[in-house]
Amino acid sequence: MLVRLAPAGPHKGTGSHHMHTLKVAVLDTSGPAVPYTAERFIRSLDERLHLLPSFRWRLVETPLGLHHPVWVEDPIFDINRHVYRWTAQAPGGSKEMDEAIGRVASTPLLHDRPLWELHLIEGLANARVAAVAKIHHAMADGGAAANQLLNVAEPFPGEAVPPPIEPWNPAPLPTRRKLITFALAAHPAQARSLPRLIRKSWRGRRAANRYWRQHRALHARPWTAPRTFLNGTIDDRRSFATTSISLAAAQGLRVDTDYTLNDIVLAVVTETLRRILSDRGELPSEPLVANVPAATGQRPDRLFGNSVGLMFTGLPVHLPDRRARLDFIHRGVLAARKANELAGPELLDEWLEYVPPKPFAWFSNFYARSKLVTRRPPMMNVVVSNVRGPSTKLAIGGYPIADLFSVGPLDIGMALNITVWSYAGTLNFTALSCPRQLPDPHIVTDGLQDAFRQLHHDVTNVHGSQIQRTVEGP
Repeated sequence: MLVRLAPAGPHKGTGSHHMHTLKVAVLDTSGPAVPYTAERFIRSLDERLHLLPSFRWRLVETPLGLHHPVWVEDPIFDINRHVYRWTAQAPGGSKEMDEAIGRVASTPLLHDRPLWELHLIEGLANARVAAVAKIHHAMADGGAAANQLLNVAEPFPGEAVPPPIEPWNPAPLPTRRKLITFALAAHPAQARSLPRLIRKSWRGRRAANRYWRQHRALHARPWTAPRTFLNGTIDDRRSFATTSISLAAAQGLRVDTDYTLNDIVLAVVTETLRRILSDRGELPSEPLVANVPAATGQRPDRLFGNSVGLMFTGLPVHLPDRRARLDFIHRGVLAARKANELAGPELLDEWLEYVPPKPFAWFSNFYARSKLVTRRPPMMNVVVSNVRGPSTKLAIGGYPIADLFSVGPLDIGMALNITVWSYAGTLNFTALSCPRQLPDPHIVTDGLQDAFRQLHHDVTNVHGSQIQRTVEGP
């Protein structure tokens, strides 16, 4: 069955530019009456797949590149083709878990099957098992992934899963003739909507430019970012690191202010990167440019697709005062969000539907491998993504989820992605890096902890020992 045209973009990525995201559920297997086995956990997931229909979809290229690839049901789907088992090195602490997940992140997804994998990292301390879902970004952005988790997780361990209404019965793969017919039939509708899209883009861009002229000091433009060690040609290797901060402590910095939780996150990231750049003697005299992904207004309960737009804002690493940096970030995010609304946050997705897939993929590969990455100003310095996750503890397959982490892909020419997911009263930070530029991302996650303590001290003027207790929680 032909499901739909795939979103535009380099679905196969490049040799160094993987397009997958990681969702990491750290399971506590010490409590359930039935001992943990990988087979039992896999069976419990298989029983839930009817709640995630897109996990049985695979991509099929249209003949001659007539249109974007299409999603189709995989007639030979078998969950065992998607599951891998790892054993963490002793003693199985967080560093060993991070090292194993970095290896998982370093390999691309296979394109002859649905674009996801599940890696079970066993042998962790305290009877923990890390279930690492590697999912193509075209299948789910942060919001869709959070909904997918809610669909398959249990509010209480061992809760029964509703059975499918009817058994899954996929159709055979579409014939070449059907693919060509489907692709050609999609073009007239696109052609009819092109004049409207051009008018909409012109009006939106003109309104956004007028607005930015009034807020020139806050304007963080793509392709004007200062070059740092985080920018350059990356290879296929990935390193992974995590840390956690109390959500209540972070929200406490918003008391009697207009700051948002996202402002606090960006301020902590700015402090961390400022210290790292200063220690390397590379502190720029202007803000870094961060891509802060923003939802484009599609249904908040969707389970499939990537509807995240690009929103660029400045990280003022050049300012020495923490409170001044926080104020700059707050005003900059408000300005970027307003300009994004004026321009139309969904325009990028709409225009990508008109990009020929083969030339787009060829150019992405060429640019990723060429010296242009190092010769022209970077599009941005870092991605900082903040996703609201589940507010209460969940379980999967009868095993409580002790921690939950997520991170998106690295963009071409950029070696660091910082993603934050909230989970049950905790802000869980993940740093994904390319070792070619940043061998150990724990320098980032350790810095985030120090930066939060310092920001907490400056904003609330609380003694350091009290901060320590607030950060660590009960």
